[in-house]
Amino acid sequence: MEAITSEGILAMPSFPPFVGGEYGIAREGIIFDVRVSPTAMGRIPDTFWRMEGVKRSLHPTHSVAGWGKERDWLLEGHERCHFPLWEEHPIS
Repeated sequence: MEAITSEGILAMPSFPPFVGGEYGIAREGIIFDVRVSPTAMGRIPDTFWRMEGVKRSLHPTHSVAGWGKERDWLLEGHERCHFPLWEEHPIS
């Protein structure tokens, strides 16, 4: 963050833990709460999305966390992506 400065942008995947893809989430009744659901992407992304100034997208299976000047632009509408890792996904 120090090297990028708030004028840049830093993004990391913050996918919640799930087994069996989107179908597994539905089958198991897993609820994604952007405010508290942990990420399965490791300790660094899980710490990152919880930091002050970082925003997490609302996508229920392929959430992304972003920080910096263009954070809102990057994450806006992500929850409406038809395919989570297609060209419209923030980290594609």
